Amino acid sequence: KFSEALNAAYIKEGYAQLGGETFTVGTPEKLAELGAVAMVEETATVYTSLQAAINAAESGNTVLLLDDVSVSSGLFTDTDIVLNLNKNTITSTDSNAIILLNGADATIQNGNIVVAYAGDSDAFGVFNSFEEAELILRDVNIDVSASAAEFAFAVYSKGSLTIENGVY
Repeated sequence: KFSEALNAAYIKEGYAQLGGETFTVGTPEKLAELGAVAMVEETATVYTSLQAAINAAESGNTVLLLDDVSVSSGLFTDTDIVLNLNKNTITSTDSNAIILLNGADATIQNGNIVVAYAGDSDAFGVFNSFEEAELILRDVNIDVSASAAEFAFAVYSKGSLTIENGVY
C-alpha cells in the first residue's frame, strides 16, 4: 500500500493500482475482488466506477472494463477514448447508456450494452450527441429489448458511425 499514486512506469506489466485513501498494487483480477470495475490501461490505474475511469482517461487512452457493471445514469465522455468492454456487459437503467459529448471520438468494442430503461421516452444504447464526433462500434451487441427503447444508437447532425460486427 502506498500513500499516493505510483507512476505507471514503476508498475510491473500485468499489474495495476487501485486508489482511495491508500493505493494498492496488484493484478487487475485481484483488484476487481476489492471492487475495481475498470482500468485506464495507459496509467495502470483501476477504478471502482466506470464513469470515474472514463473521467480519468486522457485523449487516446483505453478504458478496460474488468467485470459486468450496472449503471443508473448515462456514462458521459468528452474525451477521445477506446472503451474495451473486454467481453463484459454494461447494463443501464437510464435512457442512454453511453453519451459522447463535445465532439468526442470513441471506439467501443468487445462486449455488450443492455438498456433496461423503464420510461416511455426514446432511449439509446449509444448516443453520439455532437457534430463531427466519430463513433466506432466494433464487436458490440446492443440490446434494447428490455426497455421502451426503439433504437440501439443515434447519431446527431454531422457525427459519424462505423459498425464492425455486432448485433443491434
